[in-house]
Amino acid sequence: MKTLILVFGVCLAHAVNLAAVDVVSALPRVRVVQGDVATLAAQFGGGSSAQPTFTVQNVSNGQTIGQVLQSKSGSLQWSFDSTAAVTDQQQVVELITVAEGSVSDRKRFMLEIVQATPRQQWLQQFFGSSAEVPEAASTADPDKDGRTNLEEFAFGSNPKSGIDARQVNVEAVAGSGAGETMRAVFRRRKDRVTAGLSYQVEFSSDLSDWVLSETSPSIISEDGTFEQVGLHFPILPNGKQSRFFRIQLQQPFTPAD
Repeated sequence: MKTLILVFGVCLAHAVNLAAVDVVSALPRVRVVQGDVATLAAQFGGGSSAQPTFTVQNVSNGQTIGQVLQSKSGSLQWSFDSTAAVTDQQQVVELITVAEGSVSDRKRFMLEIVQATPRQQWLQQFFGSSAEVPEAASTADPDKDGRTNLEEFAFGSNPKSGIDARQVNVEAVAGSGAGETMRAVFRRRKDRVTAGLSYQVEFSSDLSDWVLSETSPSIISEDGTFEQVGLHFPILPNGKQSRFFRIQLQQPFTPAD
């Protein structure tokens, strides 16, 4: 999976006087969605002329976590790929500074890995991280095919490809008599409740007045995360045969972490 580094802000604090090195940036709590790569930046200075080295370790077991890159200009950046990490737990970790062959400072902070929501997993799959960057916004249309990212997410199409097969269609099916009836067919997510996603099907005879369907769609087939469902075109309350249908998608706004 491609990952996009998320740079978390660092809270500035007063310098702490150390025997060898002064760390002049306080380290915050780091909260990362599983599957993302988090980074944390800090500045260091003072002490001896020797270049210090840094590691980040789990306090409970001493295991090294992530990777620290540092520059000669006095900055460091810690990166952590959370793809294989255990979710829904907090770990106490510490940034360890070694100068002139001995530990000169330990800065502790909390690392929290949270389970990605269906929406965040989808963002990671197609956009590299769960961050709501402009291209990944629900209303954006990066492949210019006329379907928003919310529609691509809801119907299971690729937001980066404008040649995806249509996931909403109309088909003829055998009726109870000799004729055929028309059925509205579309794909919907099986985890739609968890995703906070609602599909509302409406029918019309003239593209002007729309009536919300009172019938639940029937499942035609299932495929992994999605199911193919259908609804017969009904007779409307005004006595007219419906000829058109549309789907209203609703999803509560939940910003990705």
